Amino acid sequence: MADEMPIVAWGWPFKSSEVDAAHYRLIRDCGCNHTIQWVEGLDGIRKCLDAAEEAGIRLLLHSPTVVGDPEKVIPQIKNHPALAAYYLADEPPVQKMKELGAITRRIRAVDDAHPVYMNWFGIVDDMKRWYGVETFDEYLDTSIREVPAGLYTFDVYPIYAARFSRPLTRAKSPLVLRKDWYATLEAVSERSCRTDVPFWAFAAVVPIRNHKAFDNPMPTVAHLKLQQYSNLAYGAQGLQYYDFCPRAQSVENYLLDGAPLSPEGRINPSYWRMAEVNRELQARADVFLGSVPVRIRHAGNIPQGTLAFDARRDLPGFVTSFVPDGDLLVSVLRKGSREVFVVVNRDPNAVSVFTATFAPGVKYVRKNGTRVPACDGAYPMDIGEAEIFVSDGNGGS
Repeated sequence: MADEMPIVAWGWPFKSSEVDAAHYRLIRDCGCNHTIQWVEGLDGIRKCLDAAEEAGIRLLLHSPTVVGDPEKVIPQIKNHPALAAYYLADEPPVQKMKELGAITRRIRAVDDAHPVYMNWFGIVDDMKRWYGVETFDEYLDTSIREVPAGLYTFDVYPIYAARFSRPLTRAKSPLVLRKDWYATLEAVSERSCRTDVPFWAFAAVVPIRNHKAFDNPMPTVAHLKLQQYSNLAYGAQGLQYYDFCPRAQSVENYLLDGAPLSPEGRINPSYWRMAEVNRELQARADVFLGSVPVRIRHAGNIPQGTLAFDARRDLPGFVTSFVPDGDLLVSVLRKGSREVFVVVNRDPNAVSVFTATFAPGVKYVRKNGTRVPACDGAYPMDIGEAEIFVSDGNGGS
């Protein structure tokens, strides 16, 4: 899995006593290679890690056994190939940071090769109520200062429509993107680059229907791509899906209809949509792994907290002209001498298009990961699609 993009199936209600390699293969077979496993006791931890290794996935261990005595437990498991990270908290308020930081330092003192997983929520209107601080910047900076996790991760589920009725129906109004989603990506990506700590980000794979005015629709393949390619264009080094297999109570309380795996272990149609997207993402993963953002801009309607694209100053040298038509995310990534030009159609309702010309030697990355010479001309893009172009230093960059 060293050359794969980490992809997390978030939401795994099965107890450690229930799981075996066959359970974990349900995660692997839909294109994910990580999950969070709640487990108590050293024997249970070893059992889960062994089963995960057999299935070809890695675990973010959510274990009171680890947190309770990291100095004793971690040396006995830290070299297991199926260990990915130590899960600590989800969306904690700022008041918890000192406590979480103390636990994190104890964990990383005995194992600095594996990060601690502490997931942030995104920007919200009432930061004081949710986070205990006035601004998202203050929340991030406090968290980074207090909790040396070695990994940043956050969740925002950005695609909304007017409230649906049950059972699921087609949206009766245009879809909209959450106004602060890209601003959250901007803030997290900037800190990731500044501190040289990788970040992972989420996509909703279920409709989350507990909002007063809006609902997330049942995500299509296009919706999944829009979310994950946006994350990658901002420099994400790992991807996550919520909620892969929700608890029965979550299905009732949050109306998480149609998750890839039901609480009873039944495969649903969204499982195969997720698998389709993951195949494409992994085929192109080498373009993104190890790459860092150089410039991230937006064309069309400019989202809150982002910068507008200007062809006079924002193009890499190997793109000799670029004319956007629609709501596009335009990103330049770099790894060593290689530069990557990524264009994502972020309009959740319509096709967008751009016209571009390229210097000699530039490669176009197809959806199956193969590279061919880039063609000058028009590129119409379906919702959520990404067009990717690479220069290895000989294309005028």
